[in-house]
Amino acid sequence: MTFPGNPQLTTKDTRESAIEANNGAYAKTLGIIFRKLNFGEGWPDRVLLYRGHVIFIEYKRLGEKPTALQEYMIDILRKQGFEVYVIDDKQRGRVLIKEWHDRIDNNLATVRRGHD
Repeated sequence: MTFPGNPQLTTKDTRESAIEANNGAYAKTLGIIFRKLNFGEGWPDRVLLYRGHVIFIEYKRLGEKPTALQEYMIDILRKQGFEVYVIDDKQRGRVLIKEWHDRIDNNLATVRRGHD
């Protein structure tokens, strides 16, 4: 399966870098800022920013699990109220990104309607 706008991104490649690149390209088509984190070991790979909202994503090769240090950092971030996800599949990542994007847009539309 290929994706519109980028035929090189297929669902067959299960490397972490391929999953990350695929999801990043998709996020950008939705107007989402998709940035690599360089805070040190244990932190999630990416932060996604959209209309004042943020989520963290740790990318893994298909079937791979986070390390103990990554699990620890994910737990800390979640306890602080952040959404943190572990993604090991391109399509699941795209669905997560789309649902997050739509949830934000729908919430903002509801707030705007309430003020009209």
